[in-house]
Amino acid sequence: MHIFRTFPEAVQRVIASKPKEKEQVVICKPVARKPVQYVRTLWHRLPSDSGHLAFNEGERLRLILEVDDQHLLCCRGDHKGLVPRDAVLPDDF
Repeated sequence: MHIFRTFPEAVQRVIASKPKEKEQVVICKPVARKPVQYVRTLWHRLPSDSGHLAFNEGERLRLILEVDDQHLLCCRGDHKGLVPRDAVLPDDF
């Protein structure tokens, strides 16, 4: 009779003797999407700086991001750019 067991047999016995952990069930909830927001332009503006968006008076732009207290990142069709906050009003349409 051997006193020492082979390594794999000993490991298997230790693993089998450990209590099994409870399974954790993770439920994924759908992420709430932020509603699309729009702004309405108050006047006509040509792009004076790179990165700024050109727009006409009364145009409806989609708001992407509030950059800082002076600018918004908006898009008009495929074009994105910065828009001064004082040049637009929220559009509830």
